[in-house]
Amino acid sequence: MMQQLNLNSKKAFVKIILDIVHADKFVSPSEFIYLGEIQKAIGISDEELDDAQHLNTIDCLVEIRDFSPEIKKEIAITLYEFIISDQDIHKNEVKTFLVICDGADIDIPLEISKSLGIH
Repeated sequence: MMQQLNLNSKKAFVKIILDIVHADKFVSPSEFIYLGEIQKAIGISDEELDDAQHLNTIDCLVEIRDFSPEIKKEIAITLYEFIISDQDIHKNEVKTFLVICDGADIDIPLEISKSLGIH
C-alpha cells in the first residue's frame, strides 16, 4: 500500500520513522537495516531520505492525517516494529509513538497497545 503514496507522503512517513529511531538517541544496527528495507519497499532514494530528515514533524503529521485507515494501521505497525527491533523498548520511543499516533489521528491496534503497556 505504501508504494502507492506520492513522494511527499512517503517522505512524511519516513520522517516519523526517523523520529522514532532517534527518540532513544541511539540507532541500532537492526533499526538501520530495517530502515533500508522500508526505504527500498516504498521506493525512496537516499537523497529523498535525507530530505525527509529535514522536514517539520508537525507538517508530516498533518499530511498523514489524510491517509486511509488501512495505511494508518500499516504505519502504526511499522513504527511498533521499529520500537521493538532492537529488543529494547525505550520509554522515549513509546512516548514519541504516542505523540505521532495522536497527532496523525492513528488508531493504535489493541495488540500493540497491550504489548507496549499503553491501554
